[in-house]
Amino acid sequence: MNKKYAVLCLGVFLLGLGLGRFSLPDRQEESKKTESTTEKTVTEREITRPDGTKEKERIVSDKKETKKETIKITTNDKPKWKASALGGIDFSRKEQVYGGALQMRVLGNLSGGVWATTTGITHNTAGGLIITYEW
Repeated sequence: MNKKYAVLCLGVFLLGLGLGRFSLPDRQEESKKTESTTEKTVTEREITRPDGTKEKERIVSDKKETKKETIKITTNDKPKWKASALGGIDFSRKEQVYGGALQMRVLGNLSGGVWATTTGITHNTAGGLIITYEW
């Protein structure tokens, strides 16, 4: 029974790895652009009065004004792999506990992985599977 269960768990985990590899977007980029132009018109004219005096008149006017703005937002992928180091104390035996965990993003916010620990002098080992959902 234990052998069938272990093979089933391994098969489901490998299937999840295979599906998860192709289900996430690589990189998302969003850009927004607005252009700005200002058109100025310069009008110069010379006025001659009847008494012979001359005046120069210069008129500057703005016709159109638009602003230019560029915003680029880049969203990177979430990490696909996560490794953890574990350390603690077994209070019943008063021994140190060491271990590690390895997880991989399977599908969206769902991760799966394995963990293992060992206890101080007696070297008792334990292990298992991890399923994590992030929100």
